[in-house]
This record gives sequence, C-alpha cells and structure tokens, in this order.
Amino acid sequence: MKTNLMLVSLILAAVLFTACGSNNTNESNNDTTNHNDELPPPPPSLPQDEGDNGEPATSAADYAPARYIPTYGILHQPVDLDGRIIRVINLVDVSMPPFPGHGEEPDPATSQNYRADRLQWDNAQRVMHSFNFEMEEVNFPPTTLVMNRIGIFETSIAAGAPIADVAYKIGFYTLDLIINDMLIPLDSINLPNSDVLGAQIFADTKSELFGKRWSFGQVAPPPFSMLMGVNLDLIAEIGAPNPINLLHSGQWNWDNFLEIMRLGAGSAPNRYGIAFMSPFLLYNLIAANDGSILTDELTWNMHHPNSLEALEFARQIFSEGLLYETGPFSFRDGNTPFFLANVPFMNEGADFTSAVIHFPAGPSNTSGNVAMGIGDIGFVFPQGLAWDPAEILMVFEEFWAWPHGEAELMLEAASGWTRDSALSQDDIQRVLYATRNTSFCVSVMVPDFSNVLFNFAEYFRTGEMTPIQAVDAYRDSQQAILDEFFGR
Repeated sequence: MKTNLMLVSLILAAVLFTACGSNNTNESNNDTTNHNDELPPPPPSLPQDEGDNGEPATSAADYAPARYIPTYGILHQPVDLDGRIIRVINLVDVSMPPFPGHGEEPDPATSQNYRADRLQWDNAQRVMHSFNFEMEEVNFPPTTLVMNRIGIFETSIAAGAPIADVAYKIGFYTLDLIINDMLIPLDSINLPNSDVLGAQIFADTKSELFGKRWSFGQVAPPPFSMLMGVNLDLIAEIGAPNPINLLHSGQWNWDNFLEIMRLGAGSAPNRYGIAFMSPFLLYNLIAANDGSILTDELTWNMHHPNSLEALEFARQIFSEGLLYETGPFSFRDGNTPFFLANVPFMNEGADFTSAVIHFPAGPSNTSGNVAMGIGDIGFVFPQGLAWDPAEILMVFEEFWAWPHGEAELMLEAASGWTRDSALSQDDIQRVLYATRNTSFCVSVMVPDFSNVLFNFAEYFRTGEMTPIQAVDAYRDSQQAILDEFFGR
C-alpha cells in the first residue's frame, strides 16, 4: 500500500522529564502501566422497570433527562460535586483531548470511528451525571501566542488566583512552572485507587522531574514519538533485508541497521543511509543503548560507557557519509532507506511504500528502551486552585475509562491520530511498543545544550575528534549551561 508521509512539527524544546541516566530510577520505570491488570467490566446495561406481565414498563427514553444516564462509577465511587464548574485551559497549539461536555454528540454519518466516539461521548455524559459537575474551557483570543498564554497563566498563579483549575501544557513550559513552584505535584494528591497514580490502565503520568510526577493524560501514543520511517520500495530495490522482518525474527540490531544503511548509500549517487537531524539521531542511539547524558543531579555524564559506545556507533555512520542531514519539517524524497518519522503522519509528502519502526536496541541495552521521547503534553494543576485536585483527577480518570477492552483503549484512543493517519495497524503496534519503551532527557529542553551534538557529528565526520575527546572537550562548557539554566 502506498503511504504518503509528511513530518509533523518536532518540538525540540518540548521534551519531558527524567534525567538521562542509564541507572536512573525514573527512567527505568517510564512504563508504569500494569499490562497484566484486567480492565474493569463494561458499564451495566440500562435498568428496565418491569410491568405486571413481566415486560418492561418503561424504557431508557422514559427517564429524565431524555437520554437516561445511570449513576455509577467505574473507577471511583460517585461524589456529588454540587454542580461546580471545572475550568480547563489549553496553553499549546495542539488540540486538547475532548472532555466531559466538550464537543457534539457523535454522528455516525460523519464520525471516522463511530463506535469509539459513541463510547467516549456516552461515558462523558455518565461522568457528568454521576458526579454532578460541569466543565468550561477558558479561551484566549485566537491570535494569542503560546508564550503569551503561558505568561498570563503564570501571572495568575503568582497572584494566587489561577485563571483555570487544570491546564493542558507542553513539557518545556511545565519545567519552568516546576522550578518556580507553581504546580501541585501529583504525588501530593490523596486519591485512593487512583488510576494515574496506580495501575495506569486508562491514564498515566506524562512528566517526572526531581523525583516527583507533575502532569497526567490519557493512556495513548504521544503525539511526538521519535521513530524512523522505512522506505520499503528502496529496501526491496537494493536487496537489503526488510527491517520489519528482522524485527519480527529478533534480528533487529545495530549490525543489521548499519549494513542496510551502507547498502542504501552505495546503491546510487546522491543516496544515503539515513535522513535525520544529528542531535535527534545521537539522542536516540544513546537512549537505545541505555546511555546517560545527565546524572540524577543534572550534571554532564556523557562519559558513561554506554553513551561512548553509542557515540562510537554514530561515528561510524557519520565518517562513512551515511547521514543525510535533514530538518524537522522537510519532506522525504526517497533517497534513504531510513528517515526521521515523527508521528502523526499526514497524507502528503514522498510517494513510496513505507512503514514505521523504532531504533534497534544497542548491545549494552538491558532496559528495553528503544526511543528518546521528544515531546510530552499533559494536564497540570496550578498552585492556589480552589478545587481539591483529587476531585478533578478523579473525574478525568472516570472520563478516560470509556474503553471496553485493551484494543479499543490502545488503537481507538481519543488522541485521534491512530485513525486519521496513514499508519497501518502493524505500524501502530510498533509505535505503541516504542511508547512503552521510551526514555526522556531533560537536557533536550535546555536552550543551546543540544547544539553541541551538531559539533560532535562534524568532528566524527571529519575524524577531528574521537567520542571520548569530544566528550571531554565540552564537559565544562556544557556543565556551565546546565548550571545557569537551573540557577546553581
């Protein structure tokens, strides 16, 4: 099947949130979902009153409101919130997931996935009825820039009167709020049987820093998973093994990855092995080898042996001229077997048969991590909100508890890209695998910190420095950047 792919904006500054150490406790527990837990049973059917002859005397339509909504909780015992309003604000240029009362009733004539949309919408009505609350979106004028939205939000928190009770934010801006003590850590919330803070079947935490969890969201593939696209037409033309087949047979490793890149680069003039941005390539190779960029104390740690091993592999790629340096918004032109493929994909761009695959695990990998997270968006609670944050977390968890099975939970997730994109079901499963095996590094959020990786790529390309020489040469200057950023 022909798949046209276009890269959606990569947000370099929007990476979340554990220091990149191979022995980092947070990093080793990035996937906190208990996949062995069974999903709760489906909601009960609508009750039916029986008449004298045993037949139903009333139906759902006879109840008020017009569409009967039973009062029950899936995860939590219903609590009467007295019709209060939860104010939600979107601080990013990405659409928020729908929430109770947000959006129209789905129409089977227009819904791309009516079953999933119906389940979500009906469940939303159930939650609002069972817990007796309303939700309101706080809107900015359409022309308000993201940075201005952030500033307005921060000013309101500093004044002790946040303009919203819960905010949808991107990781980079969340970091600033954490440093300035403007957010409520999720770990301080007392919510028995919390899904976010427990099994994480329907919802999970999106950011962790300084030993605490800060943002949460629905369990679903993040909108900025860092993976590779595979040009299957070119793979077949050059006679290289199919990476997807290698993955299925347990042979997707760095040796085979390198050999396919070499075959691609040597097949014709103006062909290369991989189209990527140098920093992203280095970050992912380090992550896939359980390397470390920063210690838990946020100090320079690129001399870690796993990191040096990843840099040596990168040196081979650069020195052999296999990398086609590409920007984050460029289209794929079909001249490499591998290319930067941030999802979601849009149906524009290069016209070739394609698939998506994660980076192969490096030889020193023990964690299973195969990708570096480059963006994470979630909901946060500002300090000073009038609500008990446990009540808001409770209703969001209930709202996201709409699926009747794991397939619906993961493949029909409300994030939307799984149905709108050109990804096949097999692609989606590989994305989900990478999602569950992704490490995050706060260093990518630090301005100017990642620029050094462009220098590393040039040194490795020309042979001017070895990996250990480059790491030692930039140790002090990189640490100075970190110290200034974190105010030390």
